Amino acid sequence: MQPHVKEFLERAIPLAKEVQLHFGIPYGVVVAQSALETGWGQYVKGSNYFGIKGHGQEFATHEYINGVRVDVVDSFRAYYTMKDSFMDYGHFLTTNRRYEACFLYAQEPERFAEELQKAGYATDPEYANKLISIMTRYELLDVPDISVPDDVEQTVELPEGEGTMFDKLKGVVEMIGILRILIGLVQPIKELIEIVEELFAGEGDAGPQKKAAVLEILATAIDTIEKAFKVELPRDTIISFADSIIDMLVRLFNVLGIFKRGADTEKK
Repeated sequence: MQPHVKEFLERAIPLAKEVQLHFGIPYGVVVAQSALETGWGQYVKGSNYFGIKGHGQEFATHEYINGVRVDVVDSFRAYYTMKDSFMDYGHFLTTNRRYEACFLYAQEPERFAEELQKAGYATDPEYANKLISIMTRYELLDVPDISVPDDVEQTVELPEGEGTMFDKLKGVVEMIGILRILIGLVQPIKELIEIVEELFAGEGDAGPQKKAAVLEILATAIDTIEKAFKVELPRDTIISFADSIIDMLVRLFNVLGIFKRGADTEKK
């Protein structure tokens, strides 16, 4: 076995077994694809071990069109680490409906490889045969029962980095958090505006009751932000500062109200 092949297998097999654990893809297929796509790691670019296309980098490659090999330049995803690429590969196959038939043969690596080719993973007409040849030569056709103890939580680390699917998911999650905050603050803001309008118009009780209502709305807003972002804000400092601002505004609105009422009297 050539040194670079041995080194690649030592690095790829543990990651491939992790992919099998989390996504149900035979680890032999994972190793064979990453080896075939990168020349046993010798030609990997941007830590993309599976030739998954997307945004992140461009380089020359080849496709088979009507059985004829054609040189092309295409765009591919880029990753920070080898593990990022392996995890994204697992997510890529399990979330694309075109590869659903592959998972009917999760215990049969050869059939899984054949279904990958049928689904159009690669244009090389010998793609499945090449995968099966690699798995046979390096004894990767077994599908071991890979599991973790019941008391250990199974998690998948979501890799970050330009070009991966996971950084896009992270952006979606952050946007959902922002929307939660906005939705949670709609009613408190509406109530606050109504109170301010009453104070400016000189209507209702501009004393302790209104101040308490405003501070209660502020406390609700703090709760919403803390839950959405899982942070702890300096609640006492914020409310104390707001209390002082409210006193100042109440006095200002009362003065404005006096001027307004004086102007109305002169008009009469």
